[in-house]
Amino acid sequence: MATASLVELRRPASAWSNLWRSLRGHLKGSEYLWALAFVIPYIAVFILFVAYPIAYGLWMGHNPALYKELWDDPVYLNTIINTLV
Repeated sequence: MATASLVELRRPASAWSNLWRSLRGHLKGSEYLWALAFVIPYIAVFILFVAYPIAYGLWMGHNPALYKELWDDPVYLNTIINTLV
């Protein structure tokens, strides 16, 4: 009877706490901090060398005037010829 009353008094977990618990896994305290310490550099390198160049290329590619300027540049045409050869 006493355990039944404790179960009834327990608040239901919110969606945020369930999400936080699922992201954290079974790591506790310093284990979680060490995991973050090892993951953060990989995330930073990914953003620096993958995400940023892709986003920058898409941002530059939205301007059609840049394509005309590219085709008019003699260095670009020379580069195409060298690549094909």
